[in-house]
Amino acid sequence: MRSILAIVLFLTCVPISIAHAETLKIGYSPDWGPYSVVQGKATVGILPALLDEIITRRLGVPLEHVGLPWKRAQSMVKAGSLDALLTYPSATRLQYAERSGQVVYNLEYRAFVRKGSKAATALAANPDVETLKKYCGCVVFGNDWGKTFYATHKIPYQDAVDVKNCLRLLSRDRVDFLIQATAVGLENIRQMDLQEVIVPMPRIYGQVPFVLLISKKSAFSYAFMAKFDAVVKKMTDDGSLQALVHELDNAPGL
Repeated sequence: MRSILAIVLFLTCVPISIAHAETLKIGYSPDWGPYSVVQGKATVGILPALLDEIITRRLGVPLEHVGLPWKRAQSMVKAGSLDALLTYPSATRLQYAERSGQVVYNLEYRAFVRKGSKAATALAANPDVETLKKYCGCVVFGNDWGKTFYATHKIPYQDAVDVKNCLRLLSRDRVDFLIQATAVGLENIRQMDLQEVIVPMPRIYGQVPFVLLISKKSAFSYAFMAKFDAVVKKMTDDGSLQALVHELDNAPGL
C-alpha cells in the first residue's frame, strides 16, 4: 500500500511538462509551400522541420504536425484542442496563447525581378523604396503585409490570385517586380522553371518574426517554454539555427 501511495504522490508532483507525455500538437496552414504543406497524411515544410529539430530531437518531446485551414487552426489553439502555432505573435493571438521569448524564424520579404529588366537595373543601383515607386508591383490576394507595404509607401501594384500568377505576369512583362517571402518566391520559381528568367534582389524590405505560441489551455507548462527558449538561444548562439534555416530555405522542394 505504501509503495502504491508513493507512486501516486510522485505522479502528482511531477511537473506537467514531464507528466504530459503525449504528443504536442501544432497547427499549420496546409498549402503554404515551402513553409507548410499537407502531403498525403503528413504536414511537411520548413516550419515543421525546424520544430522537429528543436522540440523532438533536442527536447525529446514528440510532435504531431496538423495541417488545417489557417483560421480553423488558430481557433483550435484558442480552444485548446491544438497546443501550439509557429507564427507571428499578433495582439489577437497573444490573447489566447503564450509566446516564446526567442524568435525561431524570420520571414524575409524581398523583391523578385526579371533578369535584365529596367526595374532590375534600377534596383541594383538603388534598392530604396523610392525606386520601387517608379515601377508596378504585384500583390497576392490575402497578403496583408504586402498590401500594407504598398499602401504605406504609395507604390503602384496589380493584384493576382496567387504567387504563380504574379510570377507569370512578371515573366510576361505585365508587372515589374514582386515582393514576396523569400522561400515562397524561390520555391514557386523552381516549380515554374523560371530560374533563368526571374531572380531575387538582395535588399530585404521587411521581416516578420515567427515564435512558438502555446495555447493558454494547453497542458504543456511554462517550464516547457523555458526549456524551448533555452534550446533556441543555444542554437542561435552556436550558429546551428541559422545553418538549419539556410539549409531549409535552399532545399530543392519539400
